[in-house]
Amino acid sequence: MKRTILFSVVLSAVIFAANGTTITATPGSLESELKGISLTDDELKIKGEIDVRDLRALAEVKVTTLDMSGAKIVAYSDLNRDSHGQSYYRENLIPQYTFFKAPYTSVTLPSGTVEIGAGAFADSDLKSVTLPSGLRTIGEHAFYGCSSLTSATLPSSVSSIGVYAFANDTALKEADLSRASLTALPANLFAGCSSLSTVTLPLSLRSIGSHCFDGTAIKTLNVDGVTNFADYALAGMSRLVEINFAPGVTFGNGVLMDDTNLQTIVNAPHNLPALFAANCSSFDSNTLMSETTSAGDFSLANTMAIELILSPGLTSVGAGALRNVETLERIDARALGDNVPEADETAFVGIDTPSVMLHVADNTENVWKEHPVWGRFNIYTGAYTGNDVIENVMADNRIVYENGILKIDSPLAIERVEVYSLAGALLLNVSPMAENFETTLSTDENMLVVRVKTSAGLYTYKLLIN
Repeated sequence: MKRTILFSVVLSAVIFAANGTTITATPGSLESELKGISLTDDELKIKGEIDVRDLRALAEVKVTTLDMSGAKIVAYSDLNRDSHGQSYYRENLIPQYTFFKAPYTSVTLPSGTVEIGAGAFADSDLKSVTLPSGLRTIGEHAFYGCSSLTSATLPSSVSSIGVYAFANDTALKEADLSRASLTALPANLFAGCSSLSTVTLPLSLRSIGSHCFDGTAIKTLNVDGVTNFADYALAGMSRLVEINFAPGVTFGNGVLMDDTNLQTIVNAPHNLPALFAANCSSFDSNTLMSETTSAGDFSLANTMAIELILSPGLTSVGAGALRNVETLERIDARALGDNVPEADETAFVGIDTPSVMLHVADNTENVWKEHPVWGRFNIYTGAYTGNDVIENVMADNRIVYENGILKIDSPLAIERVEVYSLAGALLLNVSPMAENFETTLSTDENMLVVRVKTSAGLYTYKLLIN
């Protein structure tokens, strides 16, 4: 009996050139081809069709530059599951952990790649990676711990990125996400990127996850379009100096916690969440307390302030909200009248309250003294003991509201004008930087609270509307 033996011959082409080695592969051919040649050059180019078997073979090749731009990844099915429980691999996918700890310093992915799996290049020696224009998904930990990677630019097609995708890339200096189609940044995306100083966010971005930039070197960050910040979203950014939020944003707890160089917050929430700016030791907490209606637990703990001017709408101060603000000398509560805010027993722990002056409105001293927390301060009424020039300006009737027009005449340039309803709603917030100010202000209120700030101080005045 004759037997017919069928031989399957896999053909591939290997070209050696001065600028590197080029292999034109067929699916599954690279393992044998790479064993049969001596790679003496630093660059390896792959063309033709490859699958997950070929990608795994390439991960073992010790060359500096891997260029797969001319290759196409095809689907592959294996009867046996791999260590991650996977047996089918889609086309145009770099499977998870394929190039984990790979020796390449430069990689160009196949032009048709649409997804990079979890941990695909984690802990590798990459200094640069070229991502294809059609890439849609970057998995979690995809480039985690690539300690030599210096920059990352995402193409416009990227719409999804996983947690820790670029975390602990300690040499990463800049990340350009501006062209990406991302609406959300995940938790810990750039955590531990200690050299990262420049990040450009996409206009489509709406939310930022927890600890997204923790430990980076970013000083300023444009988050104008972001409407939702998860717990601790911008926490641990010790170099951050200024942050500008859009109005009407949703904040989780501890969004700015441990940002020790932070000095300016624009459009902060009036209801401060717990731990909002806790441990921001360079931040003057008065800039928030003058607008805050409620201070959550530990929201401004370990910040700094010499004076706190309380918002007329303040209703509560939570546990440890102003803990250890040891520089505090004076609190101006005159705008609150006899509406004493609730205050937790520990709201001011770490402050020598008997040495701090609490300035309250005339004829309200007893109400404040009877409160178990506010009564601990050195309470007084009458004129401010400092250089309050605006106090005299008000005595001369230089704030006038007639026929829907608010007019202010000051001997000093007016740095800021705020107008509140008696319920604490902010109706106006402007910085005229002039001695005379006039604006149209429509209101149904019977009384307004007007606050005027100049270089001499800040004065709060209740304006009766006829």
